[in-house]
Amino acid sequence: VPTGRAPHEIALSPDGRQAAVVAYGGTTIDIFYVAGARLVRRIDLSPGAGPHGIAWLRNGRIVATAERSRSLELIDPRSGAVRSIPLGQNGSHMLAVSPDQRTAYVANILSGTISVVDLGKREKQADIPVGGNPEGIAISRDGRQLWIGDNSGPRLRVIDVASRRTIATLPIDSVAFRVAITPDGRTAVTSNLASGTLNLFDVATRRPLRTIGVSGDAKAMQVTLAFSR
Repeated sequence: VPTGRAPHEIALSPDGRQAAVVAYGGTTIDIFYVAGARLVRRIDLSPGAGPHGIAWLRNGRIVATAERSRSLELIDPRSGAVRSIPLGQNGSHMLAVSPDQRTAYVANILSGTISVVDLGKREKQADIPVGGNPEGIAISRDGRQLWIGDNSGPRLRVIDVASRRTIATLPIDSVAFRVAITPDGRTAVTSNLASGTLNLFDVATRRPLRTIGVSGDAKAMQVTLAFSR
């Protein structure tokens, strides 16, 4: 089905009935019914541009980065209303939302920071300096740690949310464009582009567990990770 330009990321509604599709090359988000793949609404984020990282919250709202306008967008998919939160960082690409869904964390690739956004107050609280080029980002099940990939080198950073400091830097096979944590919260996984592998770590101890070969080739462009229940 047709979408806006460059439909790069997708989020499902909490009930699984709808899908939100960003137009990374434009300024819109398309809302589809999953059954029948029918377009429900096209929401224009203008002046928000370059929507990418996206999450559909339990309260029915959608949160998405807008990379080219350096902002985070809060969207009501029912009314189409949009509220923009300025971030002032470069390369605001991926995001993670805290388990209580009160806070969003945005990875700013070109600024080397993670923005902390209070979704209730609709304002940025801080920028956590992590260095490098952070993109892949996941939050632990207890909401206490961020696990972040670095596009500038084969490393994985662990950030303590309370202190907003890096508490560990872990070596991985190659640059990880995506990081994910298993539904049980026990294992962090990196998707390593150049080596085509997955590195698995124990979240509690940050100990490496195993490496799984998947594509084995940078040409495969191995990126996204997702888990079944």
